[in-house]
Amino acid sequence: MLAFYMSLVDDENEKKVIEELYNSNKQTMYSIALSCLHNPQDAEDVVHEAFLVAIKKSKKFFSIPSNKRIPFLNIIVRNMCYSVLRRKKLMDLENEEKMTRKEASPEEIVISNIECKHLIQLLNNLPEGQKDVMYLIRLGLTIEEIALSLSISEDAVRNRIFHARKNIREKLDNN
Repeated sequence: MLAFYMSLVDDENEKKVIEELYNSNKQTMYSIALSCLHNPQDAEDVVHEAFLVAIKKSKKFFSIPSNKRIPFLNIIVRNMCYSVLRRKKLMDLENEEKMTRKEASPEEIVISNIECKHLIQLLNNLPEGQKDVMYLIRLGLTIEEIALSLSISEDAVRNRIFHARKNIREKLDNN
């Protein structure tokens, strides 16, 4: 893979930087992706995509101070993991919805869709940190996994869950 990344870069100094970052950080990036996705193939794909993003946006990437490049790559990995999880969840929801449609009456489906859309709207209106935690909870991640994924403490995760649920309850009560 390293040879492929090197072929995408023209500048010799940039090639050295990419090689150094790849050799020193690929395992950490893979560990982050694997802890979030729980799938080795998806984790490898995310790491690969993260390096491609860094190389494709090389002007921006190389303008970052060298001591902040590794955290920047790790953030790219984390965000890509969220995108993969979102896509998978959407596919799961579509499959679940297809199965539900076969079993439920049309009236039940309409009511369910309205309630679901309202809940999604409430979740989307939460502050960013609370929204992230609630999304990851819905994906089935544990508090420990969420804390690791977001680089926050488990107490902070619990706190965000508490406040998110409180905000949703208050909005539901007001409606």
